[in-house]
Amino acid sequence: MPALALGAEKIYATDKLDYRLEYARRAGAAWGGNPLKGAVGKAVAEAEPELLDVVFECCGQAEAVANALEMLKPGGKLMMIGIPETDTMEFNMDHMRRKEICVQNVRRQNHCTQTALDLIANREVEVNIMTSHRFDFEHTKAAFRLVDQYDDGVVKAMIKF
Repeated sequence: MPALALGAEKIYATDKLDYRLEYARRAGAAWGGNPLKGAVGKAVAEAEPELLDVVFECCGQAEAVANALEMLKPGGKLMMIGIPETDTMEFNMDHMRRKEICVQNVRRQNHCTQTALDLIANREVEVNIMTSHRFDFEHTKAAFRLVDQYDDGVVKAMIKF
């Protein structure tokens, strides 16, 4: 995982699909939890009593943001990567204020390309570990449909040109 290559000590992952958690573990996650099967915030707090410095929220769903805020330590940073389905999202401002949480929006493009390419070129990260499907270019529409519907155990689908 890029975070491990860049110095993170431990990675915790959550997902509603168990097979995707297994991919995360193979990529280096120390723990994986399904919020549909248990209180992921509580589980992370038990493993890390001081809580987490940074949480990357990648799905854009309000319940995931609430879980992320629960996992963050005072002064922690919430990285908002997921794209919400609506233009607005509610936060528990009392919780955020008491913990002095910093929120950083990420568009996945600002000054990161060269760092990512360097990590790949130096073989510090394995980029193919999460590739579960490959499609020829003429099947691009089917690839997008598969990913959109989370069919056939898809994690990441690659399109060959």
